[in-house]
Amino acid sequence: MANIRVWFYISLSRENADKLNAYLKDNNVYFEPSENGNFVHFSCYMTNEERRAANKFLHDVVYKEDE
Repeated sequence: MANIRVWFYISLSRENADKLNAYLKDNNVYFEPSENGNFVHFSCYMTNEERRAANKFLHDVVYKEDE
């Protein structure tokens, strides 16, 4: 199966957005951030595999720290 890229979207607090921003850069994922009040909205152009890895990062690193 081809690695088809599609757009995925997420909005995070500025603190958590910094973490995701670094993760996406480190993993060479194309993304477009935009500010939305106290939040940062990300449009990420990813394969399903990249999305699953990013979701794992968010769960294991970002959201776990918020608990």
